[in-house]
Amino acid sequence: MISLLRKNKSLSILLLATAVFSPGISLISSKAMAQPGAVTIKLINGTDKVMTHFYASPPSTSDWENDILGADVLNPGESITININDGREDCDYDFRAIFQDGTESVDAAQKVCSGEEYTYQ
Repeated sequence: MISLLRKNKSLSILLLATAVFSPGISLISSKAMAQPGAVTIKLINGTDKVMTHFYASPPSTSDWENDILGADVLNPGESITININDGREDCDYDFRAIFQDGTESVDAAQKVCSGEEYTYQ
């Protein structure tokens, strides 16, 4: 009986250690897998128009990346959190918005880093 209790106590300690240390291992793993240069910003439509397309590209290129909104639209006053995962280390972007009425607007050389808000006016 004592041998069984020792095994159960050892097993309990092992299970407790696993429960305590596993979350730390998971956090380390997910941080290690995080992509460098990923920027997460809150985009706010500060215009009076419905935004149907939104693009963000490095100022060094004349090519626009994919439409970030996809099938979604951003109504006036609404916001959305977007992730720009282009692997770049700086926070400089050219932004382009296309609106439901067919007009478009480009905001060149904007410095927006991760965790910040950007209001498109």
